[in-house]
Amino acid sequence: MGQQQILLIVLAIILVGIAILTGLFIFKAQVRSSNIDALITDLNNLGAMAYQFKIRYSSTGGSENSYLGFNEYFNSLPSGMRVNYTGQYTIPHLEEDFVILQGTSFSQQEGDESLKRWLKVDAEGNFEVFSRDPLED
Repeated sequence: MGQQQILLIVLAIILVGIAILTGLFIFKAQVRSSNIDALITDLNNLGAMAYQFKIRYSSTGGSENSYLGFNEYFNSLPSGMRVNYTGQYTIPHLEEDFVILQGTSFSQQEGDESLKRWLKVDAEGNFEVFSRDPLED
């Protein structure tokens, strides 16, 4: 009888350990997913600002149908919009008819580098999110 109880206790400890490890892996995956979602949300907000800048008349602070000049507008935004608890946002590429914004996570890694996402805003204001630099192809 004593051996059976010890065996059941050992089995219960093993099962609880497996359950705790599974919970930790699920939690870590959720944190990563939440961070990616937050990066993309911030990129979408900045992309909307870029498109608004493009379609706005120069007399109201826009550039009249061009993304050129958005760099200066972007740099004049409050620092909390360019760098926040989620990550840092930059403009790696800017053309007259499209802009690419990059978000770099502070807390998540992809291999040896920080997790990054890119958002391309085209001339019509369509957004496209990439998990690698769209200009590297």
